[in-house]
Amino acid sequence: MYKNYFLVLFVRAAHEAGAATAIVNLGETRADKFVPLKINARLGEILPRLLNTGSLSVPVPYS
Repeated sequence: MYKNYFLVLFVRAAHEAGAATAIVNLGETRADKFVPLKINARLGEILPRLLNTGSLSVPVPYS
C-alpha cells in the first residue's frame, strides 16, 4: 500500500512541476489521472521498442 501511495505522490508532484510523465503498466494505477500518456503493456516488452524510436514526444495536456 505504501509503495502505491508514494508512487502517486511522486507522479503527481512531477506532473504539477511540468515534467513530462508517462506510465507503462498492465492495468490501471492510481496515478493514471496525472499523466498525459499511459501505455498499457509490460515494460519489458515495450521498452526496447521505445528505445528504438530515437525520440519520444509526450503531449502536454491543456490545463
